[in-house]
Amino acid sequence: MKGQQTIINEIFLFAFGLLMAVFVSFFFLYFNNWLSELTVTENLETISTLLSSSILKFYETKGDGIIEINIPSQIGDKSYIIEAFGNRIIAYEMYSPQKIVSRGLFYISLDKNINGVVASSYGYAKIKFNSTNIEIGR
Repeated sequence: MKGQQTIINEIFLFAFGLLMAVFVSFFFLYFNNWLSELTVTENLETISTLLSSSILKFYETKGDGIIEINIPSQIGDKSYIIEAFGNRIIAYEMYSPQKIVSRGLFYISLDKNINGVVASSYGYAKIKFNSTNIEIGR
């Protein structure tokens, strides 16, 4: 009877250790995914802020021209798209469009047409200005 009790105790100890290892691995996997999504969202916000501030600075000069802005080709191994229409800059993941970051372009008159799309894979975005349009492209 004593030998059986020792074996049962060892089996329970092994099962408890295995359960703890599974729990720790799932915890770190979940934490890694959460941190990755947070990083993507924050970087999309940073890029949309960069583009909107560049548009506003150039709009204040009331000139025509082209600005080329370097942007990262990927964020956390994920490509993204930047769209402009109306008075908004919208950035989202290419294959997961539910992660959307939208930034308003304030102080730009409604007589300017703001439009365009650029994919991050190009590594840059060109902002073209003329008397009636502001266009984002490559």
